[in-house]
Amino acid sequence: MGGAFPSIFYFILNTPTIPMKKLLFILLLCSSFFYAKAQHSAAKAGEMVVIEGNYPRKVIDGYNLYLPKSYDSSKKNYPVLVYLCGGSSVGGEIDVVKRWPIPKLLVEETDMSLERNQYALDSFIVVSPHMKGGPFRDRQWYQNELAIKSILSEVFDKYMADPSRVYLTGLSRGGHGSWGLMSKMGDQFAAAVPIAGETHGVEGYDKMLKLPIWTVHNTGDNTVGDGDTKKIVKKLEQLTGEKFLKLDSPTGAGSDYLEHSRIFSSIPAEGHDAWSPMYESVEFYKWLLKHKIQD
Repeated sequence: MGGAFPSIFYFILNTPTIPMKKLLFILLLCSSFFYAKAQHSAAKAGEMVVIEGNYPRKVIDGYNLYLPKSYDSSKKNYPVLVYLCGGSSVGGEIDVVKRWPIPKLLVEETDMSLERNQYALDSFIVVSPHMKGGPFRDRQWYQNELAIKSILSEVFDKYMADPSRVYLTGLSRGGHGSWGLMSKMGDQFAAAVPIAGETHGVEGYDKMLKLPIWTVHNTGDNTVGDGDTKKIVKKLEQLTGEKFLKLDSPTGAGSDYLEHSRIFSSIPAEGHDAWSPMYESVEFYKWLLKHKIQD
């Protein structure tokens, strides 16, 4: 438990004249210390727990944490998958994020004979942040770069996590957020998969030029049109001279997708949901694991 707790109480016991306000503050600090410890000690392999916290801007109030099934019996550092939810999971309780993939899959799937589950349930520490409710313009993932960095720092400090293999993905508002965060901290991710997102949070392209990207969008998406995705794919191709592999499938099955670091799945389908087939496929997880930040 470290020396913080004994030191604080030694100070209290040997300083009888502490003003009441200061004493209450110290006791509150102690309770916060134990609360945080209790939250993190609750994390178990193969399960998802809620971690509450106060992060920069006070918009993100915590995250859902999943540890791989083999975590307790392993000594290796695991890749980290950061999942940014869509607008339907903004507000409410922190664990509302579990209603949507990827967290939903992690909570509900148990059949480890499936190759997809072997990858999804036992390869990644999964971090699914949650945002408090509020105006759309003030509740964007790309506005919360410092909070995401703070959460990742916390995960690296407390768990067996590999900072060279941090992956980013998100759907809808999480797709906007993925593009925006890639432009700000793309050099800290090993790969990114923005799905059905707009690019209004993008502040530049430098940190995206070497980043492996697989972006997915339905051509018949009437909620968030695919125009922004097409434009940024074209822009990145112009800046890097590297063409995206163009697919009309969300998964890449049957193609040489694993040989490509830039992929654009433009799916001839109606509706906003371009993410379910992607997140439910083994190809998504295999492709992520191909990538690592090089020194």
